Amino acid sequence: MKRLLLILILTLSFQTLSKADDISDFQIEGISIGDSALDYFSKQEITSNMRALKIGKKKYSKEFSEYIYDDKSKLENYDYIAVIFKIDDSKFIIQSISARINFSHKNINKCYELQKSVIKEIRTQTSNITEDNMGRSKHRGLPNGNSFKTVTNFIYNDDSVIHTACYDFSKKDTNSSDRISVSILSADFVDYQRNRAFKE
Repeated sequence: MKRLLLILILTLSFQTLSKADDISDFQIEGISIGDSALDYFSKQEITSNMRALKIGKKKYSKEFSEYIYDDKSKLENYDYIAVIFKIDDSKFIIQSISARINFSHKNINKCYELQKSVIKEIRTQTSNITEDNMGRSKHRGLPNGNSFKTVTNFIYNDDSVIHTACYDFSKKDTNSSDRISVSILSADFVDYQRNRAFKE
């Protein structure tokens, strides 16, 4: 049975569900790891808007592409979603999906409250999973500034990951809005990030 990750939290209408033994049991905006992006978007829509996945300030992946969708009128709960699939995959099988909700700089506490609710829900709905609370740290992309991220990851036995983060940006560092980010990553994509991305 699919889990509506974060959607249940936002509506505060929780259900009692059996444990999610696999990362593909979770959904963001109805989309799961292992689905084809073609089930949700037209091929023309994907190919005309996809781009190579950025993996550094000036480096792009040779293995994965990204499609970003930010039509708020068609998204139920998020301001933005991004789906990632292999460049040479004609079926556009989703290896990772990320979503975010933006907050004004005055509402970062709402971000933290929502992240805590997401974490609580994941704990309730998952089994065979390890929680890695990384806490609050300086934003790696803005090391000399005063911007922070607060991260908790949930790691399945096969190394697939549910990632949650709140970003608290300083106006002096960037014009980016504070935000919560929730991501579901396949084991293969996690391995790519850890072991292959910077060897290309």
